[in-house]
Amino acid sequence: MHGGGSNSPSRRRIGAGTGRLLLAPRDGGGGRININTCHGLYRSMKMLSELVRSDEVNSLPRVFVPLDGARRGRPPTLYRLRADSEKDVEAARRHGLPLVLLTPEWVTAHGYPEHFRPLLFVWEGLAGMVSSSAYSRVLVRDRDALREPGFEEFVTFLLKVDALAARAVVLRNRGKYDPHELYRRVRNEGMEERATRVRLQEFVPGLPMVGEPFPQADLDWAEKNAPVPLRAP
Repeated sequence: MHGGGSNSPSRRRIGAGTGRLLLAPRDGGGGRININTCHGLYRSMKMLSELVRSDEVNSLPRVFVPLDGARRGRPPTLYRLRADSEKDVEAARRHGLPLVLLTPEWVTAHGYPEHFRPLLFVWEGLAGMVSSSAYSRVLVRDRDALREPGFEEFVTFLLKVDALAARAVVLRNRGKYDPHELYRRVRNEGMEERATRVRLQEFVPGLPMVGEPFPQADLDWAEKNAPVPLRAP
């Protein structure tokens, strides 16, 4: 994402790169739509991105909303992603964009009945390019974790917003996950302190202790009073 005209030294671009996403058109035609993610590296060392249209022949899916108006009869080239429904998120994911919904159904299915509005987890590099009127956004550091998220990735996402629920899900799914992969995801996301609060080291050997954990008695009380897993009909 460009610096938006700011002259602040912390926002001055010092490098750039490009990554291409090839998007198949909705009409199933043989052509392709190119959306480039252009990455700018700033003095703050923050990697930001923008969605840039490189092929102006085909129409774009509706989840891509123009940022700039038409110039001298040409279609706009800068876009943002609008994710206002599960279908929008699914469409964006089909086109390779790094975002995913964490739903209460997933948490409930893994032994911890929950009721909350789905949360939209977005790669932090696209933070300024993704908007939603339906979901709260939560930024994710590790882009790869959003590619094909499984149990370990979703637990790490849950750890960001509800550490006690994350511990309960891990506790109720012993033997059904890879502790080494969970270790990797927690470290990649920089969630060691939140993991320490709920003593996730009990289930993830080698995970560093960062900060002070909740008293064990408090965690035992929380588990004792946690929602009872739903029984299959």
